[in-house]
Amino acid sequence: MIFTLYIDDNAVPINVPDALVQGAEDVFQKIDADMDRGWQMGRQWVDNPDLEQRCQVAAHRLVTAWETGNQKLGMMMAGYIMARAPMVRIARVPADGEIQDIELLMTNE
Repeated sequence: MIFTLYIDDNAVPINVPDALVQGAEDVFQKIDADMDRGWQMGRQWVDNPDLEQRCQVAAHRLVTAWETGNQKLGMMMAGYIMARAPMVRIARVPADGEIQDIELLMTNE
């Protein structure tokens, strides 16, 4: 499956194997457990991020992975989003990079 990350107007397609989305639940649960303790989202601390916020955090981490060339982390973060929000296939990151302004877009695929 393809997850597309838009940074400004640049599209970054990320090929995420179906097996990763379905087979990495233990890793995804660890990510959830980490977020269960709260997360700093921009200037705001969120005690218990909801699903959209968790996906925004993952998309933000995906940007960092892309910027540092860490393909494994990028694939894992895209896989996390696809596992938790199956219809989301696109994340648009604003130029200022504010985590709470990341848009998550659904597709019918």
